[in-house]
Amino acid sequence: MVPILSSRLPQRSVFARFFLVSLCALLLAALPAVARAEAPYVPIQPGHSAMWFDPARGGEGWIVGILSDEAAALYWFTFDDEGEPRWLEGVGRIVRDPGGDSIVFSELIAPRGGRFGPDFDPAQVVREVKGSAVISFSDCQHGRVAFSAFGKSGDFPLTRLTRTMAAGCGPIHGTPGEPVRAEAGQSGGWYDPAYSGQGYVLTWLANGSAALGWFTYDPEGNPYWMVGTGEVEDDRLVFPELYSARGGRFAEAFDPAQVEHTPWGRVELSLGCDSGAAEYEATAPGFGTGRFDLNVLARLAKPACPWVKPTLTDLYDITLTHLPTPVPQNPPPGTSSGNLIAVHGVANDGTVVGTRKVNQGVSVGYRPVRLRPGETDWQDVYSMFVDGLVFVSEDGEQMLIDRKTGGAAFIRGGVIVPMPGLESPGQTGIVRPSTDFSHAVMQVAAPSPSGGTIRKSWIWSEAQGMRELPTTDEMPGATARCVSNDGSLVVGSNSGISWPGAPAWAVRWQEEGDPRYLFDAEGVPLANISACSGDARIIYGTLPVETDEDGTVYGLPGFIGGNGISGVLGIISPSEERPFGWQHVANHVSSDGTFAGGAYRSPEMIGSLPNGGSAWGAYLWTQDTGPVLLTEVLEDLGLAPEWPSMWITAMSPSGEYLVVTTGEIFQRSDIGTPSTMRSALVRLEIK
Repeated sequence: MVPILSSRLPQRSVFARFFLVSLCALLLAALPAVARAEAPYVPIQPGHSAMWFDPARGGEGWIVGILSDEAAALYWFTFDDEGEPRWLEGVGRIVRDPGGDSIVFSELIAPRGGRFGPDFDPAQVVREVKGSAVISFSDCQHGRVAFSAFGKSGDFPLTRLTRTMAAGCGPIHGTPGEPVRAEAGQSGGWYDPAYSGQGYVLTWLANGSAALGWFTYDPEGNPYWMVGTGEVEDDRLVFPELYSARGGRFAEAFDPAQVEHTPWGRVELSLGCDSGAAEYEATAPGFGTGRFDLNVLARLAKPACPWVKPTLTDLYDITLTHLPTPVPQNPPPGTSSGNLIAVHGVANDGTVVGTRKVNQGVSVGYRPVRLRPGETDWQDVYSMFVDGLVFVSEDGEQMLIDRKTGGAAFIRGGVIVPMPGLESPGQTGIVRPSTDFSHAVMQVAAPSPSGGTIRKSWIWSEAQGMRELPTTDEMPGATARCVSNDGSLVVGSNSGISWPGAPAWAVRWQEEGDPRYLFDAEGVPLANISACSGDARIIYGTLPVETDEDGTVYGLPGFIGGNGISGVLGIISPSEERPFGWQHVANHVSSDGTFAGGAYRSPEMIGSLPNGGSAWGAYLWTQDTGPVLLTEVLEDLGLAPEWPSMWITAMSPSGEYLVVTTGEIFQRSDIGTPSTMRSALVRLEIK
């Protein structure tokens, strides 16, 4: 299975795995002789277009292509009872059912009789119905299949082998590190009308390469198939080596140890959206060289050809709801009344949490507050003061706080539950919990060898309590910023090392080992960590990018994935001459790491506020849309608040909810010009 975030695979990698595993036979729910699997199934969607296999049946495989909401194509690479290559094809009906969708292929066709090369005659192709099949998926990576063909039947598990570019089961806005090519919509079936009865199935892969299956015949008229992977070279898609196979047996007689795969030859494709050409040069005896003039035969439901970068409003319906903002009251002498409500977090159901500024006599403090969907007033959830941020769980049912007195604690069902396993009573210093609240990283003051105190990083879990994270002589100032849900990964920064524009290199602790610097596959480091995915494998921060002719290095917002993929978020600038005059940072990210957002500032926003301050704007980023100025999107929709400045202060783990905030100055003769925060909840609903 190709990882969700991967480097480009070697040419033989996808193909070799294709032979070491099988792409199964389909779950025959429609046939009474085959029982439906006892497992939940998910709706069939374009992202199920892929190569699929059974790891226990290395050497055969399936290609599934979702053509529309109602139809799908199936190609089965397999063998006959003598071990010779055989292929079947079919067009199936997608059956929508509350208990789980399925694709019913009532006819599996086994073509034969064509002869490879110039002697090919479409009239000699015999297309016989030899069976039927059904497929269902339990998620985006797994399913079950069963078939009845050639008098035999079977029932196998399915595992995804490839992910089709721009048609993944993942987020509709794309996956970081997997840019989409304009040609992605070429995925599907291709054939030469003069050679009807044979053809190609092309799949652009999410990692930027492509896979090809060629269904044809040998020179004697027997079914024959080849597969391989390729890369773009100039304007051509080159498959330097396709492979054929033999030796497997059909159905229950199959033994992966008997499969032999052999290099066949080279294929080059030159394609548009509707037509193109294929040239081949075989090294296998009897096949020679040649060319086909191709037409598209079957296009996948997604993506379109040519693929065009979507806008945010192409993907989402956007709404904005103003959150209640208390007006500053007359404070006691010598105290401030600014920032009465500061939003800190938002849950997947739209529950918003933060703090309320409270004046008590001559002291000023902050109490945690919550606003549930449909409520019109902020609710105090704890009567005492807190330090730092207030965190909310994914479902909105828990909060995590640092109490001024009493230490770190959960708020569950309105009840204060002290964090168990703290090093000492009253311990505080929460930096950030994991998305599921099972772990947290903390900063705790400790004596410094040189006198005074230093802050040390710890990891906490309910099962194991607090454990100090190690540092090294090279990284004495390594500080944790985020932790994965399973606690195996912690990401932070080493504040002891700096470079111009990026004062802290990113580091990672794995399985609580020593911290190591975080580099992409090319050895480029990440700095200034600003946000992490829930599994701590997609990390946002600053990437050093050399851009000027004099070799000047700029820090641009970017990310590094868990296996070394990296990318910048794009330059937010209307002017190519001033691309680095803009400041922007991605300090909020969805749990899956695919949706990032934060604040930007253009040169003209500096000093633009009435009080001489500098304004900010809110922006979002996804792989497919690139950077999006949320401020402008809201203006275009007529939803933009009349605020002189705006930034994102919170994002739900799902990415569906955002909180945007501005600072506001109140002009009141009785208390002068106090300030407060004004916020709004933005919702992005998939269209």
